[in-house]
Amino acid sequence: MTATPVGNSLNISDLNPGVYIATFKNQNNDTFSSKLVKN
Repeated sequence: MTATPVGNSLNISDLNPGVYIATFKNQNNDTFSSKLVKN
């Protein structure tokens, strides 16, 4: 599962069923990561 909005980079990758890692890169090339867990 990958989503990429215009102007920025957003990647969502499956680790395990119900667990995802979202990585976002802004226009200054700063990178943010977040672990997402399905409730």
